[in-house]
Amino acid sequence: MARRTAKAAGEATTHPHVETAPVTGRSSSPHQYEKLGEIARGGMGAILKVQDNDLRRHVAMKVMLGEDRQMRARFIEEAQVTGQLEHPGIVPVHEMGVDHDGRPYFTMKLVKGRSLAQIFRQLRDGDPEALKEFVLPRLVRILVDVANAIAFAHHKGVLHRDLKPANIMVGRFGEVLVMDWGLAKIAAKRPTAGGADGLGIAAVRTVDDEPPLDPRTAGDGTTRIVSKHGTQRIARRQTPPGDDLLAQVGDDSLVTSSRGGGLADTRVGQVAGTPAYMAPEQARGDTARIDRRSDVYALGALLYESLTLSAPVRGKNAKDLIEAAKAGRIDAPEMRAPARTIPPELSAIALKALHHSQFRRYQWVEDFRRDLELYLDGRSVSAKVDSAWETLRKLMRRNRAASIAIGVLGPLILVLSVLFLVVTTQALHQEKFERRRAQEALNAVTAEQQGRKAAEQLAGPALVAQAHLQIDGGQAAEALKTVEAALRFDGEHHEAHLLRGELLAAGHDFAGAAEELDRVTQAG
Repeated sequence: MARRTAKAAGEATTHPHVETAPVTGRSSSPHQYEKLGEIARGGMGAILKVQDNDLRRHVAMKVMLGEDRQMRARFIEEAQVTGQLEHPGIVPVHEMGVDHDGRPYFTMKLVKGRSLAQIFRQLRDGDPEALKEFVLPRLVRILVDVANAIAFAHHKGVLHRDLKPANIMVGRFGEVLVMDWGLAKIAAKRPTAGGADGLGIAAVRTVDDEPPLDPRTAGDGTTRIVSKHGTQRIARRQTPPGDDLLAQVGDDSLVTSSRGGGLADTRVGQVAGTPAYMAPEQARGDTARIDRRSDVYALGALLYESLTLSAPVRGKNAKDLIEAAKAGRIDAPEMRAPARTIPPELSAIALKALHHSQFRRYQWVEDFRRDLELYLDGRSVSAKVDSAWETLRKLMRRNRAASIAIGVLGPLILVLSVLFLVVTTQALHQEKFERRRAQEALNAVTAEQQGRKAAEQLAGPALVAQAHLQIDGGQAAEALKTVEAALRFDGEHHEAHLLRGELLAAGHDFAGAAEELDRVTQAG
């Protein structure tokens, strides 16, 4: 297969339809790659099994299909992104080039094994070998490996955006690889004023879970400011102080591409991903809110399917799945698959990761992974508060030798130990629970008071400004109603009283006008 390669420096090679993402390189052996067969085919490219005759090994080659300029740029970006994510859990890219037909390609490690989708299918079919090999702890360990790879990608400023069982390969010797980074979202540079953060997250944004600052807040994440000069929209930040969603790395650690990163080809309202595994914000096409917690949701979906052998959302077709994902209504795993034995810890972890609100999910992939590791170690997880008996049972499982010794020494030691552990653990959990409830209540009251105060401070001046606009438009009666509404918010508003007197005088209510003007004079 003749091609031009990007493996070494050389003269530039460009395609006539792509100016933004050229592939550069030099010519090499025209028969280095020998096609052995096609592995898979998608909308953007085909994956071939080829023989690398130079290194005498089998590799996977992804070749672009079609001549679309934007698709070509995205294809090259996928190769560049995957090539820079050097991690044991991410499929390595060997080289990128252009074949003799002018089609870009890149070669990768050929993973010999099964996808997680194939494993789930075999488990659903009751395959004896799969049931024996892929017990629940093994599936959880696979997800720990996936989470490690995704956490690394986030640290490098890359979101996957299409995590699903078909994109997780499990090798015959324990390898776990995250595949297909074609929908990856690449970090922009460090944030600037009004810019985007290291994962392309808008630095000024709206949060569903927080009260609006103004009752007239628009639904597009802006606040309407009404004045004599018209209506303006300004962006507002509602992310709590210190809730930094950036990966704490320098610019030189971030992945880059020929297109400069970002989501240049994903517009607001455009849905990208696999409906059964995409987060609500992704299903809505709300690109401004897609961040690393969207990948956390997809990891939760993988855990959910590991527990129930079915995806968290259901639908007859893609449209139904997208609507179900938007709604975010997901049955608990034990309700979806009552015949299966589902540990409550894993159920809690899955539901937390799958929460409809981004702020109620794990905020970092590392937190999700840590809970999985705690479960595997037989310890309590952050997503679930254990009872005293559960805590004791886990402690005894982790310390079997000590438990046997206690049993041999006699029932007295066992009883005393149990009583001590029950009382101490219950008291600690109760104190922690009450402290958390008190803090949540305090936060709710504080947020409500701040929202009400902000609304009252803005309402009077804004309504007076609106009344001026109504006067300019010849709507004197409506302006009078607006001014009176402003006075209900602030009865001492000097300008509102003055404007009401002028409007009453214009309406020949001279007595009322005189009363308002007297009030203004006395207040002044």
